[in-house]
Amino acid sequence: MMIKIGVIGLGVIAKYYISAFPESRTAKLTAVCDLQTEKTDPFSKTDVRVYQEYRSLLNDPNVEAVVINLPNDLHFDVCREALLKGKHVCCEKPLTLNMEEAIILQNTSKQAGKTLFTAFHRRYNQPLIDLKSQVGPLSEVAQVDLYYNEKIEDHAGNDTWYLDPTKCGGGCVADNGPNAFDTLAWLIGPLSVTRASIVRDDRNIDIEAEVELRNDQGLTATTYLDWAYPHGEDKRVVYTMKDGRQLTGDMLQGSVSFKSSLFHEYARVIDDFAVHIQENRGQGEEGQAAVALVNHCYQIDEQEVTHAVV
Repeated sequence: MMIKIGVIGLGVIAKYYISAFPESRTAKLTAVCDLQTEKTDPFSKTDVRVYQEYRSLLNDPNVEAVVINLPNDLHFDVCREALLKGKHVCCEKPLTLNMEEAIILQNTSKQAGKTLFTAFHRRYNQPLIDLKSQVGPLSEVAQVDLYYNEKIEDHAGNDTWYLDPTKCGGGCVADNGPNAFDTLAWLIGPLSVTRASIVRDDRNIDIEAEVELRNDQGLTATTYLDWAYPHGEDKRVVYTMKDGRQLTGDMLQGSVSFKSSLFHEYARVIDDFAVHIQENRGQGEEGQAAVALVNHCYQIDEQEVTHAVV
């Protein structure tokens, strides 16, 4: 059975979603929505319905599920409306900007009996899947390090809201943190934050952070986030084993162009979303866990803020 999906928001990440549908055996692109007609025009001569207002898309009875690809501060309201309209929801990370909203969405998902899924695309990265299969028992691991470094202006393109803390929810911790933390949770299990060191620029945007986390068995993982990285991208996970070996998974391995790894990751996001719907599971658990970790980072850092002019 093909799940009929509408995409709300055609910003910088939308092309990875859109490219996933033609090859999918479980999901069909049924509708798109964006305020800017130049983004929806390419669909006007296809069988994909086109909307400029998201509520109109939510009222489309032919749409069973939606992908919400909007600025972070809009996630809560649109996710909630979609669930209340009886749509399954795949939301770009972060699910929400705070725990109160995340809990409301989880409860709404339960009451509506609809899937609430967060698009943590790095779970589907092939080099990381290969790395996870090579590591063996976590009892043999001494330390895990995750590097998530990029220049945000290169990533954001015309989506300037990334650099507006009120819309983004912060900076690198709010936006890249959820992907990094979820990746680590997928690799080594549930996490808690033990230390957070955050550097902000003269706009008060957190552009760099070092976050230490720990899983239930006491294994330490350190996340390095950088939004002003001058050398393109550096996105990898390094396991240091107790016997001294290091095992590395480079998320960009095999990527022939900037961010091309996202194509295979989002293809798997769409198919896994469809599986969650078909199996009647997923009520925002992973999204909520990442929101909690991000919020904890900012709470820890409130006592002492480091400023760096860049």
